[in-house]
Amino acid sequence: MMNDLRLAPRIAFTPLETELNMDYAAGRRASHHKTGDHYMKDAGDPLKQELDGVRGEHAVWKLLGGIWEPVKPHGDGGEVDLLLPDNTTVQVKHSYYIPRGRFGCGPRGLKASVGIATMDVPEHPDQVQVIGWITREKFALINHEFEFAPGRRELVVYFHEMSPVHELMRRFGR
Repeated sequence: MMNDLRLAPRIAFTPLETELNMDYAAGRRASHHKTGDHYMKDAGDPLKQELDGVRGEHAVWKLLGGIWEPVKPHGDGGEVDLLLPDNTTVQVKHSYYIPRGRFGCGPRGLKASVGIATMDVPEHPDQVQVIGWITREKFALINHEFEFAPGRRELVVYFHEMSPVHELMRRFGR
């Protein structure tokens, strides 16, 4: 089934959640600095990158439930962001690429059981849209190599290739 982005759920954050997300992002940035993790050194404002990731993960957690630890002392290695109620591991990626959005997992591919894509809602800065999901197996079959910077490649799938997140919502009775 083709993923219709117009139907993707939007998750709003309260003022308190927005403040918590900022705190989580700052905590992550400090954790990455402390552990020498510089995976985002070429990606622009590091705190904004952290905040976008936190907001995406928080939106998925609000939508599907499970276990989410926003700040891990040693990072997550870019692999598992949360556990769904059935213990399925999830990697959340936040994207800015409209209309041809993509879910990227670096050069090694998707390590979690499921990947979920999120993006900002430009006209509503307090919201995140949960775009779609893909299994590790399907990602391995259909990914494309994408060069996002000279000499820096990652494996991606495009939003329209992902399954609608409503399928996961039904699975968890949401």
